[in-house]
Amino acid sequence: MQWHEAATHYINQGDFQKAISLCQQVLKRQPHFIQAYLILGKALQQQGSFQAAIECYIQAIILQPDHSKIYLELGNIYQQQQQWQDAISSYQIAIRLQPDCINTYRNLGHIFIKLEDWDAVIDVYRKLIQLSPQVNWYYNHLGKALMKLKQWKDAIYAYQTAIELNPHFCWSYYNLGQCFIQLNQWKEAEKVLKKVIEIDSSHHLFYQSLAYVLESQKKDSEAIEVYQAAIQLNPCSTYYINLGKLLIQQQQLDQATEVLINALLLQPNSYPVFVLLGDILKQQGFRFESLQCQCLIKIPSFWIQRYFNIPNHAITDTDSHLNIQRDVIYLESKIQFKPPKTLENNIPAGFNTKLVNLKPVFIATLQSGRIWSDSLTNTVITANHQIISDLSDGCPELILTSKHLPTPLYVEGTVAFLSVQFGYVYYHWMLDLIPKITLLQQKRIDKKIDYFIVNRHLTAYEKETLKILDIPCNQIIESIKFPHIKASRLMVPSRMQDSTPPQQWAVKSLKQYFLGECSQNTSEKSLIYISRTKVKKRKMLNEEVIIDFLRQYQFEIVYFESMSVTQQANCMAAAKVVIAPHGSGLTNLVFCQPDTKVIEILSPNWLNSCYWMLSQTCQLDYFCLVAEASTESSSEFTQYQDYYVNIQKLKKLMQLAQVI
Repeated sequence: MQWHEAATHYINQGDFQKAISLCQQVLKRQPHFIQAYLILGKALQQQGSFQAAIECYIQAIILQPDHSKIYLELGNIYQQQQQWQDAISSYQIAIRLQPDCINTYRNLGHIFIKLEDWDAVIDVYRKLIQLSPQVNWYYNHLGKALMKLKQWKDAIYAYQTAIELNPHFCWSYYNLGQCFIQLNQWKEAEKVLKKVIEIDSSHHLFYQSLAYVLESQKKDSEAIEVYQAAIQLNPCSTYYINLGKLLIQQQQLDQATEVLINALLLQPNSYPVFVLLGDILKQQGFRFESLQCQCLIKIPSFWIQRYFNIPNHAITDTDSHLNIQRDVIYLESKIQFKPPKTLENNIPAGFNTKLVNLKPVFIATLQSGRIWSDSLTNTVITANHQIISDLSDGCPELILTSKHLPTPLYVEGTVAFLSVQFGYVYYHWMLDLIPKITLLQQKRIDKKIDYFIVNRHLTAYEKETLKILDIPCNQIIESIKFPHIKASRLMVPSRMQDSTPPQQWAVKSLKQYFLGECSQNTSEKSLIYISRTKVKKRKMLNEEVIIDFLRQYQFEIVYFESMSVTQQANCMAAAKVVIAPHGSGLTNLVFCQPDTKVIEILSPNWLNSCYWMLSQTCQLDYFCLVAEASTESSSEFTQYQDYYVNIQKLKKLMQLAQVI
């Protein structure tokens, strides 16, 4: 056996050290022997001695700089080490020295795919196709790059060629179908995707794409069957939602309801499902239940009984459960409402409340409880698997019955559960969550708590407010990361939503924390307009015109997104007039002085009365104007649609308010 055969044999057997020793002996006798360097480099690379292998190849290049294989091997090491640019340079030199080396082009193509340099991928695979036109994989990789660059027709040709070379590879058909979809060539897409399923009927993505194509051709009955097949393979919430939409269109409302409930059992925080369920309820004549479903995330009791089969003993409350300690801090009270001031006394629907009963405010303590918290539903469950109804919101029945929740994270110690429904929204963070902390601090029990569960600790205002309230970062648990938690001891302040509008004690504590003594009695009062130009939903389409109009009257335009909470608080405390479209910025009305004039511009599709109610608690002089709907649909959700403001009506309302 020749020495190079022996060295290669050692490498194949995994005995790299013997191969290295043999090559080193050869190089002692023949220090310019290029083949010995190549085999030695390969052995060092296989052994994991990458730097030594690189030095070996570099020495070989010094001896013979026009040897393409050395650059190929050097590029392979750089690629293995993810030193992409060095690998590219080595491969490009190898190609220049040997332009027809398929292995070099192939390795270079893999790197460009990794780097998502799609123009370079196209160049490489077109060259590979020239060198070896019968390899179907080259056309598949070329097709992928062309799709990334949205060159659909060229991608179609690439995939069709790949199919001619290998008519049994399902992903060539699937990607070809995606190209036809992009070009709205539905019949061609349908034909190709049906062929995919003939080849491989085990992949849910194939059914999902075919269902979409059928739906786009108004073949709803066929699409329903295909979505059902996709669900059998992969019961994901998206497929249930799509199927539910089709069933609603077919007026199969009971079947649609069951399908959408299944979607929620998989993904309880899917807001589009609650919108669809609300639409079903509206069609069935349950308008109040529809509103509750879409706004409060509550499924009506007759559906709970039909689809969840929850026994009565599975639901309790803090007042009746013997093992829950309930410390009442503020007793039940009432608040009287004044109607909003409007043009021609045109009071919007939902703004005619005259008296609200505010429920007692308390802190509940229970042993070995668990919680679920997502953006829509907060659920507190006892050790014996009972929902605590007055500590839970949204649809806790989903949480109790779902078999798809992650295993709860166990936390030893006393845990304060503070997360709230819609807690990623500034309004709910400030007026629902922060007051819970102030309750703990008023009772002087916050120092006895080991961990605080909040929705998030991510945005600037979340971090700022928790820091001001002296909540240590190392004691914060984010429910966005850990939605399911079990604790040895849970402390849960009562829901602030039950105290809508916010009570006087909550308003007072927010002012104390974020204003202190400053700006409480400032003599200089300003005219404020809170802009929503930076938002993505429920936009005022002629806001720039409104801003130009208000500037004539010395209004200051403020952008609360770029301000800290304390800056927002001080700004509002110094205001004598606040005009704003409905949005989270108006949460800061809580910092205004009594008798501040407020003009809220309401979307015609979202007549939310929360800031009217907040103005009552804060003793503000509240006016409102309903805007005009846009004829262009800007969102699939009605409450997020854009609108226009009639500038003449706004001027009249400002005159009524004696602002101008």
